[in-house]
Amino acid sequence: MGTILSLVPTNIVASMAKGDMLPIIFFSVLFGLGLSSLPATHREPLVTVFRSISETMFKVTHMVMRYAPVGVFALISVTVATFGFASLWPLAKLVILVYFAILFFALVVLGLVARVCGLSIWTLIRILKDELILAYSTASSESVLPRIIEKMEAYGAPASITSFVVPTGYSFNLDGSTLYQSIAAIFIAQLYGIDLSLWQEITLVLTLMVTSKGIAGVPGVSFVVLLATLGSVGIPLEGSGLYCRR
Repeated sequence: MGTILSLVPTNIVASMAKGDMLPIIFFSVLFGLGLSSLPATHREPLVTVFRSISETMFKVTHMVMRYAPVGVFALISVTVATFGFASLWPLAKLVILVYFAILFFALVVLGLVARVCGLSIWTLIRILKDELILAYSTASSESVLPRIIEKMEAYGAPASITSFVVPTGYSFNLDGSTLYQSIAAIFIAQLYGIDLSLWQEITLVLTLMVTSKGIAGVPGVSFVVLLATLGSVGIPLEGSGLYCRR
């Protein structure tokens, strides 16, 4: 009961200052529901302000992360010089695990879903192979959004459905990002010798299910969401430096 009550912030400003993500998320959901019930003339100005703040924070983050590779280079150099190349093996195992998990999800889980719908996952991959390669090479799924919509329409999907389903999936069906974030968070916890309890793991999953919805399909944004997620289960934020990228 105490855990449930802790979701309700007594002071939202204090929760933001302390980085308590779950109370912030709870308040944000309630605030968003209240905002959506207002007339458009009252709602849109505030939505515009929040959207501008969000875009500004992403820009600031990108400015900072432009120099992050220098810090990561220094950090890894010191680690290798102190402990040898064997210290990079845990990070290599993380990369292998992430790729394996994503491939398993894409081919097995989504493959079963496609089969239930009367489709073949291999046919879908063949149709979208160019977009998949481009999204992977640029680390940005946003770059292929228009092409996916056009290709789905070219292969017979109604424009009214495609124009709604694909952008919505980009915003609310970020399974791969959630999978990566959860593995990354557990990896950082293990680096610090933190044994997450069952409730902390459940909290981590629930938090990621919400925070991952804010991951835009552009490079580096998942790092911001990872920072927001780590604090919800008491994992040190410093470990996220291993994930800095452009």
